[in-house]
Amino acid sequence: MSKKRIRYPLSTLGMLLGLVIAYCSFMFASQMTWELYLQNEDFKKSTTDRMGIVIQLFYSTNNILTNFSDTKVLTYISGISLFVDSYETESSVHIFLNIPTEFPFKFVQGGLPEDLTNTNERAVVLGKKMKPYTYQKNGKDYFKVCEEEYIVTGYIAAEKSSSLDRKIFLFYNQLGQNAKRDIDYFAKTNGIFISMQDDKANLVDLYKEKEEILHDKVDFISFSNDMLDDTYDYDIGMVEYRKYSYLLYLFAIILIIMIMELWIAQRKKEFAIRRAVGYTRI
Repeated sequence: MSKKRIRYPLSTLGMLLGLVIAYCSFMFASQMTWELYLQNEDFKKSTTDRMGIVIQLFYSTNNILTNFSDTKVLTYISGISLFVDSYETESSVHIFLNIPTEFPFKFVQGGLPEDLTNTNERAVVLGKKMKPYTYQKNGKDYFKVCEEEYIVTGYIAAEKSSSLDRKIFLFYNQLGQNAKRDIDYFAKTNGIFISMQDDKANLVDLYKEKEEILHDKVDFISFSNDMLDDTYDYDIGMVEYRKYSYLLYLFAIILIIMIMELWIAQRKKEFAIRRAVGYTRI
């Protein structure tokens, strides 16, 4: 009994390869399109739920930021670069200047470091995909920033997307001296941005109160009504990857068409015989 042989191995293999490439590239691009949509939805929800102002601050003296820790509104230093030991490089970190009464993000494990407010323990809240970068001691997770150890009190995630999965949130009252030194250095050289957000409070009046207290203690202070919310990641690089995936998909389709032409050319005699015995073109 003879084995069944593939009559046109080159065209068959090329067809299968083209279909696999087309399927994978299209699915990859579709997943990225969906993730970008979810990230945008989470971002829009975060900006519509709260009003906000951004304060730009330059100062040369210490203990300036403690003046913002008494506010009841959501107040944090927006995206400052600190050295993260687990990454062995600098990374964008957000630092809350108070423990917010209503934390704007959903915890999937743990919670805020409220129990550590009157202790010397340093605390951090991480995105859920940051857990592999932690280490354990006494059954608890720890994370290092600026060569200082922080206990992880909770892990957060966005409602729909992965836009909070790799975030690092510190708290000024549970912050190490090395991190405070670096923040003061940034405030002296490049300035820092403080975001204040709330859905009820008059943030402009609150800013004026702080400005009156700090006007002779800081080098520069101003505010903008344009809300800056960089707590959610929006992966711009994913837009480029999606474009390349669709280009690969288009290439795969062209490849399939070319292979089909080769397959037809290889079977030209067979088609002629079939036509002669009554087969239609279809």
